[in-house]
Amino acid sequence: MIYMYAKTAGAGHWSAPAVLAGRVICTHLYSDRVHLRFIVVIIMATIKVIKSSSVKSIKAQFKKEFDCSIRIYKGARLADESMKISELSTLESAGGNLELGARSRVENVEKYFKETFGIKVQIANSTDTKLANNSMTLTQAGKI
Repeated sequence: MIYMYAKTAGAGHWSAPAVLAGRVICTHLYSDRVHLRFIVVIIMATIKVIKSSSVKSIKAQFKKEFDCSIRIYKGARLADESMKISELSTLESAGGNLELGARSRVENVEKYFKETFGIKVQIANSTDTKLANNSMTLTQAGKI
């Protein structure tokens, strides 16, 4: 999902966000009435995690959106890819949509999964051979 905020010439406020379909990033916009002076585009990925989500589907979403790997655990061991969130979660109300940006910090993502879904996760590089440092972004994690 892409949120676009624009500041018009002479205006002291940002416009309400316009949600654009796809991943098209506009760098210049012109209008007959208003000339846009600044454009800020924030790209957010939505990772869908519900009780019936499998470990395999969550891993695939992370790979597609951020080109990094996510390790999902059941206790101290890696969870089987066929397991569902409902089987792993220590919380009754586990599930929901998780909006992450490519600049989300590894530490925050891991903490969010633990607090929201009751699941221990770790972020790793794209080939799942090296764990990411907590201070890295998801994009940086995919490149190590």
